[in-house]
Amino acid sequence: PHCRILIAADIAAMPLRAFVIASHVTFGVLLLKGRAKPKKEKPAHWQLPGGKVDVGETPIDAAVRELYEETGMRLSKDRLQEVLVAHDFKGRHYFRTELTDADSLPPTTSSVKSNSGEPFHLVLSDEHITFMFEADMVRAAGLVALHSKGFNSRALTELARLPLL
Repeated sequence: PHCRILIAADIAAMPLRAFVIASHVTFGVLLLKGRAKPKKEKPAHWQLPGGKVDVGETPIDAAVRELYEETGMRLSKDRLQEVLVAHDFKGRHYFRTELTDADSLPPTTSSVKSNSGEPFHLVLSDEHITFMFEADMVRAAGLVALHSKGFNSRALTELARLPLL
């Protein structure tokens, strides 16, 4: 019984996180390049849009908020579908959405064009330096290996076996 109480307490204290796997119908999975963090000895690295779920917020609300804060794209909750992965991902929730050309933001002085050459624009947060699309989900999983302690890489690897929305 003592172990069960510790496990329940650990789970209750675990911070929730929400990530968006945004796949463009033609270009592939959206990846953001996060800035280097010298204090953590972490180089610039590719990542999925997402982050911590705030107090009083649901994971899907956090996913919508994080996607907007990090990319400038305002998607409604009904465009996101939560996907369950087989492994324990320590309080991480994953949502899939399909992007179209209409989700690209208008080119402005504050928008950034895709690093991989597609005609797609986003307004990135200060946390990110560029973005790209990767057509191969398994390759995308390898590119995000440094992010989120490798959990997002494992989630993408599992999701690579599932059909797109």
